[in-house]
Amino acid sequence: MPNMDHTRQTVRQRITSKKPLLGKSALMALCFLGFSDQVRAHECDELVKMHGLLGRAFIQCRYTFYSRGFVLQAEACGGKIGDKAYKQLLAEGKEAFDTRSTQMGQSALCTKILKDFPYTVRQ
Repeated sequence: MPNMDHTRQTVRQRITSKKPLLGKSALMALCFLGFSDQVRAHECDELVKMHGLLGRAFIQCRYTFYSRGFVLQAEACGGKIGDKAYKQLLAEGKEAFDTRSTQMGQSALCTKILKDFPYTVRQ
């Protein structure tokens, strides 16, 4: 079982870094998670955190589309990781959006998210 603190720290660093929000392999893995009923708890951590970030982006960037499949998969993780952990990870994802928005500007971040997640959110 992976060290959850290390996993959370790694995800936090990845989200708040200036590198792409997710690498191609991680993005593909998250896409496949949307079609899997057997998401592991540690995979749920990343998925819920991304849901927090993308959900905040959906509102702040005024996107017109947010993948319902992605949302449902993230919400299904609540039962696997528990309500308290779910809310904490969701808040961390929202905080990551806010931090990056302050660092690089909201408009630039919104454009980046559209580029990095073309099948999850749309203008």
